[in-house]
Amino acid sequence: MTGKDHKKPITKTKISVTLTPDILACIDARGDNRSAVLNRDSTRYYRFLADTCAALSTQFSSAELSLIVDACNNGNCWETLDRTVKTETRRRKLDKKWKVPEPLDLIERLCNLTWLEKAALCDAVERFWHAAGDDETVYNPAQALD
Repeated sequence: MTGKDHKKPITKTKISVTLTPDILACIDARGDNRSAVLNRDSTRYYRFLADTCAALSTQFSSAELSLIVDACNNGNCWETLDRTVKTETRRRKLDKKWKVPEPLDLIERLCNLTWLEKAALCDAVERFWHAAGDDETVYNPAQALD
């Protein structure tokens, strides 16, 4: 047996999840082995998010990304990303705090994001706040897309 023939076994963890009927129907439409479908599709989804975050990191300055993360500090930005950023910027003067000279330009760019870009950005914000709540490490919101 050569080194290429020997593969390290993949460690798997069995968990229990609760799914809505529409999600379960989507899974069942993609194969008979639900676990395999969920693993495959999750791998694809997280790769989409990572690749899209990499692309988005060139579209926003550090200050703009910090403003977005700060504005969405309640963790739920998915449905109202542009409105949340606009409202919180005005209410809390986040453009001044983060030194964003053209907040209306930022809002317009957020409005023009594709579905996948919006999903990736919101996922990055949610991961940032989840990580920030886990310990006392100081996190830099400008690095949320990293």
